Amino acid sequence: MSNKNLLSNKKPRGYWTQDKVFAEGKKYPNRRSWQLAQSRSYNIAWTNGWLDQIIGREIVHGTWTKEAVLANGVLYPTKTAWRNSKDGSAYVIAKRNGWISELKHFERELSFGERTIYKWLLSRDIEHECEKTFQNLRDKYPLRFDFWVPSKKLLIEYQGRQHELGWGGDSTDASEIKKRDAIKSSYAEKNGMYLLLIDSQLEDEINSMLESHIGKLQSRDLAKKEINQIKNLGGWSKEKAIQDAKKYKTRNEWDLASYGYSYARKNGFLDEACAHMVRVHGWTSSRKKIWTKEAVVLDAKNHITPGAWKNANPSAYAISLKNGWHQEATLHMKSRLKK
Repeated sequence: MSNKNLLSNKKPRGYWTQDKVFAEGKKYPNRRSWQLAQSRSYNIAWTNGWLDQIIGREIVHGTWTKEAVLANGVLYPTKTAWRNSKDGSAYVIAKRNGWISELKHFERELSFGERTIYKWLLSRDIEHECEKTFQNLRDKYPLRFDFWVPSKKLLIEYQGRQHELGWGGDSTDASEIKKRDAIKSSYAEKNGMYLLLIDSQLEDEINSMLESHIGKLQSRDLAKKEINQIKNLGGWSKEKAIQDAKKYKTRNEWDLASYGYSYARKNGFLDEACAHMVRVHGWTSSRKKIWTKEAVVLDAKNHITPGAWKNANPSAYAISLKNGWHQEATLHMKSRLKK
C-alpha cells in the first residue's frame, strides 16, 4: 500500500461514529480485507464488539472439515500467524473443537505480557513453570495457567483484550474464554492458590505488580543465550519495536500498519523509534508537506536569521534541531556568520 493511500485512510478524531463504522465494514467481503484496508474502523468495531453484527466469518458449512483444518494449520509456523492470516476462521474452528493440540509443529511463542512476565521471573532466578496444567483441571480439554510459582503458591495469568472481546472480536469465542477463566479462578480458590490477573500493556506496570506479589528481588543481567531465547518467543520488546519501525517512512504509515507503534508510544520510546522518519507538516490546499532534510534546508534559505525562521515556520525550525540539521540549515544566516 502506498504512503498516499495510507494517509488517505487517516480520519480526524471523532470521525468514526457507530453508523460510519457499520457502513465501512459492509464494503468488505471478509474481516481480513477490512482490517488491511481500514484498520482504524476495524479496531473500533473489534473494541466495541460489533464485528459479528457487521461482518461474519467467511465459513462455508462443510468446507472446514477436521482434515481440512489440520492441513491448513500445518501451513503456519505459529498459532498467532495462523489466527491472523486469511485462514483465521480455520484457526477458530480448530480452537473451538480442541483440534489445535493435535498440531505439534507450532513454534512456542508468548504474547507481550507473557514475555514481560517470563523475563522478570528469569532475571530473578525465580523457580516457575510456564503453561502450567493440573490433572483435575479441564473443560473440554486441559486448561492452562500462563505461569506457576510454587514457592508462593502463585498462579499468574496475562489477560489481553481477547479475554473480554474474543479473538478477532468473535463474541462466541469471548463467551468461551470467560467460561474457562471462571473455571480456572474457581479452581485456584478451592485449592488455596492465589491467582494474579494482569492486563496492563506497560512493562513498568507489569513489573510493579509482580514485585508487589512476589517481592522486591535483585535482578541479574541475562546471559546471551537467555536473551536470544526470549527474542524467539514472540511478543513486543523495545528492540523488536525499533527494528519494526525501520520498515516505515512516516509515523502515520507505521501506526496504520503495525501494533509496534502503539507499543512504542505507550512505553515512552516513540521518538527514539521514529528518529529516522520524516515528519509530516500541516495540510496545504493540495498535499501534505514532508519535512525531509532537503526540504528543511531549502526552507531555511528563505530567512536571514534563525529568529526570523523560527517565527515564520516553527515546525521546520524545530525539526532541524531535533534531527541535528540546524547548523547546516542556518550556515547562511547573519547570526551564524563569523565577524
